[in-house]
Amino acid sequence: MTTPRLGKVSLPEVIRRALDARTAELRVGMPATIESFDKDTQLASVRPCLADTVTLEDGTEESEALPVISDCPCHFPGGGGFSITFPVQKGDPCWLVFSDRSLDKWLDNGGQVDPVAMQQHHLTDASVFLGVRPKPGAIPDFDPDNFTIGKDGESADWAALATKVKDEIKALRDWCATLHTNFAAHNHKGTIVISALTCATDTLVPPDTDSGPPAVNDVASATVKIKG
Repeated sequence: MTTPRLGKVSLPEVIRRALDARTAELRVGMPATIESFDKDTQLASVRPCLADTVTLEDGTEESEALPVISDCPCHFPGGGGFSITFPVQKGDPCWLVFSDRSLDKWLDNGGQVDPVAMQQHHLTDASVFLGVRPKPGAIPDFDPDNFTIGKDGESADWAALATKVKDEIKALRDWCATLHTNFAAHNHKGTIVISALTCATDTLVPPDTDSGPPAVNDVASATVKIKG
């Protein structure tokens, strides 16, 4: 069976070109950079980083930059009334995800909506996921073994755990209280200053009192570091 031809182009070629043209209009995802960010609405304007390829009338192709996309919702992890936020600045790299349907009514109203507009995976229906980076912008001094949070490039220190800190303060306060009792029992005339964290005494120590304060144990988390 002979394949039908339309002019100089076969029917399969016409179908392929039509599918290619339709696919070219459907967006899925791409890198971008932040142009501006509104802290009140948490919407951003972004500049796509990948150019389009445009076919001219003479059949040649050339690259064409995509326009800035405005009013893109930004993703910040959250749920149950809690959220994690961080500053968003011009030039920050991000990743765009394009919605199956128009986002306009959902952005204005939230909840279940009829998008009305029939557009699918349209350039203007992008959401922003922050933190996706190109290789030149990789996180410096990346720690492969621990959870870190804070400003990139700053030195990291272990986060203190509240229960461990509380235990250390209690041990020191108990020692101070014992020291105070022992001095009082021996009618010692030295000066004692007691606070939540420190004890200062003269150099004399009663016979039934320890020779020094308790050793300070490590209060740091084993897995969490704070940078900056």
